[in-house]
Amino acid sequence: MIITDNEGFIIGPMTLKPVNEHDTTILLETFIDFITFSHRIGTAISGSALTLDSGFGAKVNHKFIKEQGLLP
Repeated sequence: MIITDNEGFIIGPMTLKPVNEHDTTILLETFIDFITFSHRIGTAISGSALTLDSGFGAKVNHKFIKEQGLLP
């Protein structure tokens, strides 16, 4: 899974998993890695919008994203 900006540039570390593992199962891990990375490089992401595919629309994902100060 890769997190990109609106221009398609990769802005965080990639999370690699076996091909048979669904993306929704690795979202939280990928997002935590992204938050850690953004803190390390001093990038403020609070208040930013995070747009996800509809497959990630679970309430638990929205709650986690809001808890990190982002807009789902």
